[in-house]
Order: sequence, then structure tokens, then C-alpha cells
Amino acid sequence: MCGRYFLLSDSDAIEAAFGVKPDVAPPPRYNISPGQPILIVRQDPLTYAPKREVAMVQWGFIPDWAKEPTFGGAGGGGAGPFVNARGETVHEKASFKNAYRRRRCLVIADGFYEWQRSGKVKQPYRVDLGEPGLVAFAGLWELWQGPDGSEVETACMITRAAGPSIEAIHHREPVIIPPEGWDDWLHADERDMKLYGRWLDRDPPLWTPHPVSRDVGNVANDHAGLLAEVEVEEAPEEPQQFDLF
Repeated sequence: MCGRYFLLSDSDAIEAAFGVKPDVAPPPRYNISPGQPILIVRQDPLTYAPKREVAMVQWGFIPDWAKEPTFGGAGGGGAGPFVNARGETVHEKASFKNAYRRRRCLVIADGFYEWQRSGKVKQPYRVDLGEPGLVAFAGLWELWQGPDGSEVETACMITRAAGPSIEAIHHREPVIIPPEGWDDWLHADERDMKLYGRWLDRDPPLWTPHPVSRDVGNVANDHAGLLAEVEVEEAPEEPQQFDLF
């Protein structure tokens, strides 16, 4: 899964890439985590006209039919909204299939974090394309309405099996939609799902992983130092067991 990412690019860079500018200039964010507000690009949510907008939504997808906003979970069965959706099944899962047909989006980012487990130790990595610049993660968004009339817009990322560049670190990675696929992906037309579904099946990009400090594991930390590359710490050896008799 993808459970942390970062967004450093400013409003001008976002406008240059996507042709639309955020209403409020976003500050650099070095450790974005589930439950926090995130920036997405989508089509007009009222008319579905082919006009892009940048929206601020909550990271954690809540299906529109859920009775409570705690439905779902990062793994699909626990408490809390969905952080990710699997690209292999997103078109058929009850939680996602309606949004997949009509409410696809791009999650704006500069890169993400992933953790490699070695025994009891988890080493975090900053993962990017090797140079500064925006990427667009494939996502879904939804509007959830509570019985009291409250509303919340939420989103999740779509993931796929990891490619050769990071499969040694983790078995999943976020799906990237290249610029030439943005119009297909955002177009709210459910008549030909193969047209936009093909962007989930492309070869993954060549990611560059950089080991970083374990401080990124604390959601309270949000500073530029989290991006700095560090030496990988060796996992401590398991204590040797001796027979007493």
C-alpha cells in the first residue's frame, strides 16, 4: 500500500502541469498521512463537464452508501476509511466501482514513502522519479453524506503490484497516470471503461528509492529533513537463546 507521500511543488508548478491552479497556495508538505487533507485534480463534480479543478479532500475513501464515516480500513476490513484501492479489483469491488465509473481523480504529489521490513525493523525509503517534479497518482474521490446532513469529500489512491525498481522494498506501489493519460482518466464517461482502465495496466515507472530517517514514521514530523538520504541501519541481531539444561 501507499500510506505516506510528500508534495513540495507550489501553485505555479501545479498550474503549469495540470492547467489549473489551487484556490489557496499549498505549503510544502513532507509527510502527508491518511486522514489529512490532500490536493486532487478532478473534473467539475456537479456537471462532469471536461473542465479540471483542484480540490482539497480528505485522504481516506468513504463509499457514498456507508452508514458511518469509519467504514473500510487500510486493509479493506478494519475501522477507518480506505487509504488505497487495488487496481486489479477496483472496477468490481462494491466500495469503489461507482466512483471508478464516474469519479476518478489525480492525486498531486512529488513522491511517496515506503517501508522495507527486515525482521522486526522497518526501514523507510523516499521514492521518487530521480529528479524533482510532480507526479499524478491514480485516485478515486467520493462525496459522503451523513444522516444529519453533514458532508465530507474523500479520496484514495489506486495501487498495483510493485515493479522491478522497488519490489525488493515492498510488494505494492501507487499507479502513476502519465500526462498523456490525464484526459482519459479524468473524463467522467462510464460507457467505455477499457478506455481509462488501460492506464492501470501500463508498465510501472522506474522509481528511485532513497533510505531516509525513521523519523518519517511519526506523523507529527513534517520538515525538509525527512527527505534527506541516510545510511541504512543494519537490523539488530536476534538475541541468542541458550539451553539452561
